[in-house]
Amino acid sequence: MSVTVTYVAQALEQSPLQEIHLSDGRILGPLHRRTVEQFAIVTGMTLDEDSESKLMASERKRLLREAALTYLSYSAHTSVEVIRYLKRKFPAAAIEAQGVVDQLLVDGYLDDRALCERVVQQSLAQGAKESRQALQYRLLRRGLGKDLIQEVLSTEGQYEEYTGALQLAQKKLAEIDRKLAARKGKVLDADDAVDTGFGDSMTDDMDVEQRRVAGRRRSQLAGYLARKGYAPTTIGRIIEELIG
Repeated sequence: MSVTVTYVAQALEQSPLQEIHLSDGRILGPLHRRTVEQFAIVTGMTLDEDSESKLMASERKRLLREAALTYLSYSAHTSVEVIRYLKRKFPAAAIEAQGVVDQLLVDGYLDDRALCERVVQQSLAQGAKESRQALQYRLLRRGLGKDLIQEVLSTEGQYEEYTGALQLAQKKLAEIDRKLAARKGKVLDADDAVDTGFGDSMTDDMDVEQRRVAGRRRSQLAGYLARKGYAPTTIGRIIEELIG
């Protein structure tokens, strides 16, 4: 069934939006002037169902693209993040959202590899303070593919988590030691122990206590680093260096 365009009117004064009035009493719009011009809509022309459908689909894509570009203007996002955003904002246009994002990738407004490389480089510049596993998880949550992440991590100068993990461990160990010292009311370092004059027996007791405390320090620090996602080899190196 075809209808006739009775007239095209501006939706609001000084606005690029227009309304298309049809002979059956319906009003299409508001639509952007560029969309109306793209389909050469003028008074007196006829519109069939197929043309009307294509017209409205084009306007939806324009709205999606405009919303996506506005979203990207605030900060960099992955293609998956943009799709998620568009689906939240325009639930009825979920199908068109994928096509719009695909075109943004072609046009260079989106680049998942470049974003992944930038995130890894920023983490390296900050001393790799998060574990490799934590970084991978953060990138996966942003919708980046596992293969892409692994490739970038292997090409961006071997992501070395040891230095950042060591700095974190030193701070945590100081905290552990303060808590253990406060609980026991004694200094943990054997070099600071006071000579009480009880001979070898007292020394043996102190050795046992020191080994017990060292075990607690190892287990607490290892548990903390494991929860942060550091590799067992990294944890082992740090424990050996800081506690022995």
